[in-house]
Amino acid sequence: MSAFTSEDELDWRRIDVAGIVTHAGIASVRETELEDCLRWLAAEKYDVARLDVAGGFREIRRQLGEMFSWSAQFGYQLDDGSEVPPNLDALRDGFGFAASPSERRVLSLGRMESLWNLDPNWAAGFLAIAAEYSRIQLAVGRRFLTVVALPEGSSLVGARFESLVIPYFGWDARVTETVAG
Repeated sequence: MSAFTSEDELDWRRIDVAGIVTHAGIASVRETELEDCLRWLAAEKYDVARLDVAGGFREIRRQLGEMFSWSAQFGYQLDDGSEVPPNLDALRDGFGFAASPSERRVLSLGRMESLWNLDPNWAAGFLAIAAEYSRIQLAVGRRFLTVVALPEGSSLVGARFESLVIPYFGWDARVTETVAG
């Protein structure tokens, strides 16, 4: 089964199409437009998961542990109370969501610039894992998109991680009105 079932769904102006197909599952939006973008994606039948990465690694561990049902997968809590970043190899092994009836999922990363400033190597590794997961999901006919919220003028736009980049802002409400209309 194809993740995009018609030519209409492959409108390159859509943030999901551009993010998943062109930018390896990573899209960025201005922080001020994040909620509008997530509402639009939800209306397009995407399940939205939110991760606020500005709270430090202890909070990131807690949120990821819940999001990925870590204890059920591995028999221990990812949240060990420390401020140490989760091991990226372990995170790659546990990265995944419960099945979704819509087969469309968005991971929203709020305040990504804070995480990047805290530990750019870990942040880049996390984005690389999310991009890999997007490719895996696309290969089996599902859509997975990571939406990175950044402030206007962020130096992260165009920042490289592995061989990928955070693309220029992909959300434009005027386009969604045209697409939806």
